[in-house]
Amino acid sequence: MARFIEFYRFPNSDESEIEKKILTQPRILAYFKSDYENISKAQNVKYFHLPQHYDYPLDLNAGFSKHTFRVSKGNSSSLGTMLSWLMTSENNNYLDMAPNRIKIYTKRFSLHKLLIKPLTFRYQNNYPRTILFSRFKGALYMSESRINPEVDDTKISFFHHQGLINHLFSDSSEPSDENVIHKCIYRTNLDRYDIIYSGAANGIIADKEFTEM
Repeated sequence: MARFIEFYRFPNSDESEIEKKILTQPRILAYFKSDYENISKAQNVKYFHLPQHYDYPLDLNAGFSKHTFRVSKGNSSSLGTMLSWLMTSENNNYLDMAPNRIKIYTKRFSLHKLLIKPLTFRYQNNYPRTILFSRFKGALYMSESRINPEVDDTKISFFHHQGLINHLFSDSSEPSDENVIHKCIYRTNLDRYDIIYSGAANGIIADKEFTEM
């Protein structure tokens, strides 16, 4: 039986009136590799490795000197991966519209921000976000417009998140590269909406290895 999580939508400004909706557990439709924005089907997957007792304390600075930071940040709300996957001939069937249902194509970050919006009303002035929609052949394409602060994210403190990923999912001693990203295409349902979205996937937790991607 599929597991569910609850999503609450406020139909108006009165938070006492809450309409409960059900968001189904996402299913993985595809697994991709984005190599300097060149998108292709992934040939391997990284597995989660729990550090052993002798690995502690973890050195999150390890690998910083050889790490390659993102060359071009571009538009972080771009739907490039989603559209590249959608336009391949084998996936054209996802463009077909089922009766009484609406498809939404987006990326995980935009979907996340939309779902938590009802819970962050009091902070919306501090974190302004704009959700952009475009309609084509009955389907909705959703992205986000936001202003990123000017920060130097090549400092070692910004590397620590990647350093932790290297400890947990690294399957080789090769230097890490932020321009080479593995992504998944997911599908979930909410009421009459079919939501198909892309999101980065650092690796998986599994008891056995996959022989087919």
